[in-house]
Amino acid sequence: MKKSYPRAGNPPICKVFRVAPALHSGRCREANNPRAMDEISLRILSYLAENPEANDTPEGITEWWLLEREIREQSAAVERTLAGLAAEGWLLAARTAGSPTRYRLNPARVEEIRTLLEDAS
Repeated sequence: MKKSYPRAGNPPICKVFRVAPALHSGRCREANNPRAMDEISLRILSYLAENPEANDTPEGITEWWLLEREIREQSAAVERTLAGLAAEGWLLAARTAGSPTRYRLNPARVEEIRTLLEDAS
């Protein structure tokens, strides 16, 4: 089967990044497929879909759009993980009225934890 190439002077243009695919490492082999886009691109577009009037510098986008959302997502995951570790007895949870729960290592399981970490590495 004969391959068809664009005419000279008209390189293929990525529909997502508006540049020749070679300029962005071929990330858009399937430009219309959201799975073909990298994670950062999807996160930026997600933020803008929720905040269509937003605009910022690359530094501001990194700090305020991406990192802030990542911190919120990670905070929820950390809370679930800490609760699970406490439920398994690896950590001790101290609850004080009006304060967030504080977690610490269960001293009765220190050697078991060290063995677990050695086996995991």
